[in-house]
Amino acid sequence: MRKILFTTILMTFVHVNASEDLRSYDDIVRELTSPSVTSTPYRSTETGLDKIRIHAAVGATATRVNLKLPAGLPTGASLGGAEVVLGIDLFSQRWIAEGAIRSFSQESFADSEISLKEFDLRVVHQVPIWSQFDLRWGGGMSARYLNFSNSFAQANDVALEYTTPASVFIIGAQTRFNHLVGITAELAYRSRLISDTVDRNSFDGSVRISGSF
Repeated sequence: MRKILFTTILMTFVHVNASEDLRSYDDIVRELTSPSVTSTPYRSTETGLDKIRIHAAVGATATRVNLKLPAGLPTGASLGGAEVVLGIDLFSQRWIAEGAIRSFSQESFADSEISLKEFDLRVVHQVPIWSQFDLRWGGGMSARYLNFSNSFAQANDVALEYTTPASVFIIGAQTRFNHLVGITAELAYRSRLISDTVDRNSFDGSVRISGSF
């Protein structure tokens, strides 16, 4: 009788454990094959610095320089040259800090030669008007290096070279072929900040091929 009772209890215990193990296995399979998957939300790692663009442009420019010279001498000269502009966004695609180098070829002036070089630092506000067209305006500082040839300077008691700091104000427009390349047209006015120079002011115009990346 004791053997029968012991065998019955043992088989009952094994059956219960097997049932529990079976349920646990089924639960594990169900969890693994469940269609609901907990996903981690995507978080962009892009920062404000990643959105900053670099700008570059090259083109042709022309200027009309107004001069303060002794009586009887020309009061101005027209010069043509080339311009290179580099810029970077100021934490906004509408505000750009730009540096420009402008070099004008020598031109005849009062039976002699005159030449000019300029370096600009300016801040430009760029306002979208249409989808592919922007209005540009801004201002800054300019350093102008005006040179005369020896014969003119010696004959008229004028210095050979003048370095003139000036303020610059610009207005222009840019049309874009795509998000990388476009054409920029610009007008500028430069006015001297010192009086000890023959370089008074100038009116400029330029057309450039521009790119952003």
